[in-house]
Amino acid sequence: MRLGGPIHKTTLMDKPAAMGAPPRSLYDRNFALTFIAQSLFVLANTLLVHYARWIAFLGGDELDIGWVMGFGAVTALLVRPWIGLWIDRLGALTMWMVGLTLFIISALTNFLLADVGVSIYVVRSLNVISTAIFFSASLTYITLMAPPDRRAEAIGTLGAAGFVGMMCGPWLGDWFVEDGDRSFGDFYALFGSAAGAIAIALVITYFGLREPPHLRTRSSLKVRHFIENFIRYWPGVVLSANVIFGVCLTVPFVFLARYLDVLDMGGYGVGEFFVVYGGTGITVRLALRRLPDQIGWRKMLLAGLCVLGAGMFSYLLVDPNEPWTILIPATVSGMAHGLVFPSMMALVTEPFPNEARGTGSVLAIMSLDTGMVCAPPLMGVIAYTLGYGWMFTLTGCATFAVTAWILVSSLNDGTLFLIPVAAPADEVTAVK
Repeated sequence: MRLGGPIHKTTLMDKPAAMGAPPRSLYDRNFALTFIAQSLFVLANTLLVHYARWIAFLGGDELDIGWVMGFGAVTALLVRPWIGLWIDRLGALTMWMVGLTLFIISALTNFLLADVGVSIYVVRSLNVISTAIFFSASLTYITLMAPPDRRAEAIGTLGAAGFVGMMCGPWLGDWFVEDGDRSFGDFYALFGSAAGAIAIALVITYFGLREPPHLRTRSSLKVRHFIENFIRYWPGVVLSANVIFGVCLTVPFVFLARYLDVLDMGGYGVGEFFVVYGGTGITVRLALRRLPDQIGWRKMLLAGLCVLGAGMFSYLLVDPNEPWTILIPATVSGMAHGLVFPSMMALVTEPFPNEARGTGSVLAIMSLDTGMVCAPPLMGVIAYTLGYGWMFTLTGCATFAVTAWILVSSLNDGTLFLIPVAAPADEVTAVK
């Protein structure tokens, strides 16, 4: 079976697994512990959506917030190739624990900060890098542990853990630092809670999770090797889905609060938006967890991208006189997130064999990050000069254009109607 682009010819049938085939059962004790660890990490990570308030508390202004947050995001993007190579060399589970450990260090070193200087750039960058390591290792781990014909289901179900954390983390953070009269103690409680949640996740990971089937390599850690794997196992035009998905994520995660302020909705809507967004995403993920593997990853991806494009246009329906209307884009966008992500990640990582799966996972997330890092400045210019309506409209049109491109490409190379199938046991367990 070939689900990748036209260059890569490897199939699920000819990928060796030196440690044996993944277990046929997906939902076992190992998966449950993986789900819990993932939920704890996302909860801790979303606690830090209040990091801008920490920068302001230390004396920074909006310019400082932009520079600190932007520097961290760009730094994480630049080091992602090495993250993939280290995952290929050390294994997904080992790098998973490295990411958790670095997160704890980055959270607790905030206790040492007293102002906005060079140190806060280092601390924030370390935090974002630890997040990049964790999510790349997590994606690699679940694709290696899941049966090949249920890979998208595994990614989607594990991703539901992210929605759980997304719904809980920001609200818990509000409990610590929502009060305008904040103190160092409030922020220390915030960072300490984040570190504590990660410490629990680290214990679960170290003592509870199994090593996945993996061919650890002693390949070069030079970026050239990452680029060689990228070219050799090129996943095709489906990579553009990751980029446009990242672009669309900037709407709720970057521009939503300001958009509601412009509409003069009195601060209403942000918390309600994410509760509905996350709740809808969980519902879709769990209710349709088997569908991508049953009808085909590309068909599911295309359907999800259509909903994603519609979600961008649905922001135009928000009426300041009817605050409940913010729940319309929350519902549609949450549904799109639930539909798109599993198939998108499965398609991008599938062409990469087990020994290069870390590179594939990093490529998938790196392309998504590219959209999230590069889009906000342009979208901000559009919103400032033409208005938010044009920003939503143009983003929606770009999403439908990418959808059409993937559809035409999939029809031309015959991949649209492919459905994942389980590899025969004698072939999956072949050794080098």
